[in-house]
Amino acid sequence: MKKPLLKLCAVASVLVLSAYASAADTVDLAVTGTITMGSCTPTLSAASLDFGNISTAALANTHQTAAKQSTLTITCASAMAVGFKFADDRVDSVDANNDGTVDVNNTTYGIGFTDVNKTTPLGNAVIGVGKNVVSNVDLSPQIDGANATILKTTTINDASSWVTADTKADSTFTYSVAAQAGTQPQAFLNASIPLSVALNLNSADKLNLTADAPVDGQVTISVVYL
Repeated sequence: MKKPLLKLCAVASVLVLSAYASAADTVDLAVTGTITMGSCTPTLSAASLDFGNISTAALANTHQTAAKQSTLTITCASAMAVGFKFADDRVDSVDANNDGTVDVNNTTYGIGFTDVNKTTPLGNAVIGVGKNVVSNVDLSPQIDGANATILKTTTINDASSWVTADTKADSTFTYSVAAQAGTQPQAFLNASIPLSVALNLNSADKLNLTADAPVDGQVTISVVYL
């Protein structure tokens, strides 16, 4: 009986020694985090543009209002090149079956209907980027206090795709700013982009109003990090 006992003790001793030999004598410290690009904040000098009362009598001669202006300011925590996009929050009321007085494409934005039953669209709004949307007069966009050029693209990752922007904001494009006559988006701390908005209204006979109809347009402008 003694030999089995000694043998058992011997085996136990080997196991204990093996455990000590394999014990880790190091420990790891993980260092984690995320390097961010910073952030940019868009603001508008006028977040609501009121076109007041528009008489249907006036629609017999003209269908476009004068432009009203707001300024989009983009302020960044550190200098970076960013873009911005326009999205129509009233796209269901864009007038696609107009009477020839309203332009319809990606540069038009809905402004509501003649009544709550959504019988007839009132017309569309157009937005000028850096220019007066009616007269095409330059409104002097700026980056960090210097005159700037408005650029646009449908492919932000393709440097060769940036071109000088047309007057009207197109919801399929991303816009950015460059130095005057520049061809590539420029990093900035502060960009000031004048926007102008005009209404293109349907003719009075098509509207066929039985009561006053409120203009109800809304466009979301979002910053795009390039």
